[in-house]
Amino acid sequence: MLRHRPDLLEDGFDRGVPFAQFLGLRQEVRVEILGDLEEAVLRPPRRRTQWPQDTALPQGSHRFRVGFRRPHPVDFGRIQPSARRGRSGPGDIIPTCHGLFRASRPLGVLTDRVVFVTGGGRGIGRATALAFAAAGARTVVAARSVDQVEAVAAEVVQAGGRALPLVCDVTSGSSVASAVEETGRHFGPVDVLVNNAGYVESAPLTRVTDETWNRTLAVNLTGTFLCLRAVLPSMVERQRGRVISIASTAAEIGYAYTAAYCAAKHGVLGLTRSVALEVAAKGVTVNAICPGWVDTGMTEESIARIVRTTGRSADEARATLEAMNPQGRLIRSDEVADLAVWLAGDAAAGVTGQAYNVDGREVAPS
Repeated sequence: MLRHRPDLLEDGFDRGVPFAQFLGLRQEVRVEILGDLEEAVLRPPRRRTQWPQDTALPQGSHRFRVGFRRPHPVDFGRIQPSARRGRSGPGDIIPTCHGLFRASRPLGVLTDRVVFVTGGGRGIGRATALAFAAAGARTVVAARSVDQVEAVAAEVVQAGGRALPLVCDVTSGSSVASAVEETGRHFGPVDVLVNNAGYVESAPLTRVTDETWNRTLAVNLTGTFLCLRAVLPSMVERQRGRVISIASTAAEIGYAYTAAYCAAKHGVLGLTRSVALEVAAKGVTVNAICPGWVDTGMTEESIARIVRTTGRSADEARATLEAMNPQGRLIRSDEVADLAVWLAGDAAAGVTGQAYNVDGREVAPS
């Protein structure tokens, strides 16, 4: 168990210190609070399991119990004193708290790095922007929807991070260049590029229009190229940079009725591997992440199309997609985001030209 003396509780929490720092952890935490205990106690999920003080907990989601002498609500990983001075009975749960914390993003690992996330207004992009901000980065949230990027940027700021919302169309070289220039004026040069903007439509190949084909390649492949071209010169000049492109398992195997999307994502992997070799000796790494079906709005749109074209129910369509993952579920956006944060860190300095699957082993290694 991780403990602190009761006499430190008031002073520590009154100063609003980060909860993880106060407990001596190196991770951001979200906890559930129990009242009427004599000291702060972080208990592991099994009574026989213990971690030493100042430990680095394993990655993933872990359930813990934390107790204080009086209630303290949790807000984005920081503890603030409760306005209510009464005491809870033993075992009472304060309803404002979250029962899980993620021990996957060490505090400050990307402090002051400038991260540019395309397609940052929803889904994987939103989760990625929040994850990088939680790791200390200055995060640019870029997408075509002003409402979406402003909403995500507001989430980052509310959580104590720094964010810049930018409207950017990745299919336009001038729009990308303008967004990168604005980033430089506001935060400085881009240290980490996350190519996440994506677009997909499904149809038999003979019914794919020129417009659908061109738009799919423009968003998924040309957009990745344009963003790479815009940020690489500065990265190479400074001998420091990370590029992470969100591809798909469609980049490795073919899915029926998504020919344009599969072609574009295969192209993203080829582009990743080529550019990785070009800049390997220049302090820049270039990698891709290949998620399976992720629980996002884009997947919900795919489910709706399945319903329209097959007559199956939404639950049946969702179950079909879940069954493609041997784990029997959809991937969470934050799972992809956490891998992106790791690839952007110093620990991944020797990793480049790689494609990482986040798919529950839907795609077996060749």
